[in-house]
Amino acid sequence: KHKTRTATAKSILALKSNQEAPNTETWDYFVKLLGRLDVARMSSEEESTVNECGYVRTLFLVHICPWRATEIAGYMDIIDKAANTPGIRPVRGSKPLQRVTSEVVSTSKAPSGLPKAMYDPRWLEDMQKSCTSDYEELEVSEEAFDLLVLAAERLSGGQSG
Repeated sequence: KHKTRTATAKSILALKSNQEAPNTETWDYFVKLLGRLDVARMSSEEESTVNECGYVRTLFLVHICPWRATEIAGYMDIIDKAANTPGIRPVRGSKPLQRVTSEVVSTSKAPSGLPKAMYDPRWLEDMQKSCTSDYEELEVSEEAFDLLVLAAERLSGGQSG
């Protein structure tokens, strides 16, 4: 998942850079973000099936990462959708399975060393108040890493514009 997202973001960044597209900075940001969120820092998921009018299809149920800033899940959705853009998705192989956010909260330990902005502020505050030693183990970085504010019109044209 991480490898595919990184390849997608880098491919789109290269395409947009060549076209001098207006949202090149957004894709550059996504590449940097994915550099921070390695494989161990991706949300966990489980394969499931749904029956829609007699047609059974497979999908992934994505577990909620309580520690992660909510904006990051939206960024991952943008990258996942962009992976199906013609010229980005490999011609060979099966189409990626749909990913749907579940109600299941991940039990994975929160990663340490991320910039403060990448953690959910309420989760971080609760952690600091109730679990001082766990908070200290997080080694939260004070490094500036601003989260993007993406306008709806930029997102709708994000893959092709």
